[in-house]
Amino acid sequence: MSSRKFDLTKEERKAIAQKILDTIKKSRYKNMRKYALSKGLPENTFHNWAKKGNINIGFLVRFSDEFKLSLDWLLKG
Repeated sequence: MSSRKFDLTKEERKAIAQKILDTIKKSRYKNMRKYALSKGLPENTFHNWAKKGNINIGFLVRFSDEFKLSLDWLLKG
């Protein structure tokens, strides 16, 4: 996974994290744990991104592609 990251405000981080969580809950994975395991990531990775704001850009691109989401929507709402 790419290590490229970018900083966001606390509100922006929470909004993106919530969109990711909502999308995953509506998917075949049903929860963050199952999704994280399927991608070989520790479950707390997503929580850390939301809390610290170091969201991996590569992940966001792959996530938006996987779930057919607009990156613009994911980042800006």
